[in-house]
Amino acid sequence: MGRKYFKPNSGYTGRLLEAELFGELTETKPFGEYEYATYKEAMRQAKKLQPHDDPTYPDKNRFASDLYATLADKLGLEDYSNLEFFTGVQGQLDYFHRVDAWFELKTPDGIIIMVTLDVSKNPEKPDAPSGNKADVEFLFPLDGLDPVLDKEEWFDKVNEVASAAFDKLILRQ
Repeated sequence: MGRKYFKPNSGYTGRLLEAELFGELTETKPFGEYEYATYKEAMRQAKKLQPHDDPTYPDKNRFASDLYATLADKLGLEDYSNLEFFTGVQGQLDYFHRVDAWFELKTPDGIIIMVTLDVSKNPEKPDAPSGNKADVEFLFPLDGLDPVLDKEEWFDKVNEVASAAFDKLILRQ
């Protein structure tokens, strides 16, 4: 297996993993400098600071891009503009509410359905300071994955997360 994304005890932190998988907000502060923001306010702020030019095309991060395409396929979307991807990494949404990223699906009747994501390399991750947590929480392998060298395992992980997000979105329709 390739080890591009991180190695245990190598200094590769959960924060770096989150940023590589989902991207990070364009303006961030050290976590100790953030003032508490409600869930809705933290999400509003995150939407203003997205690194992706187009929320229907998260092309700057391979995992986010593969995840987006896989989820859109599972949903059978003809119009990809009905599914948007956002990151919350390195912001108040991440720190206070344990949401690294989220999808918003616009239904044919105009309702927006959301599913939130949180990745960890720590199987014993503590709960969020606010008590909130993401709809889909998943572990990334401790020894990392490379999308080229570990192609099968990479797409297994993408499919696992997309399937969990799909299930949550379908239940909410």
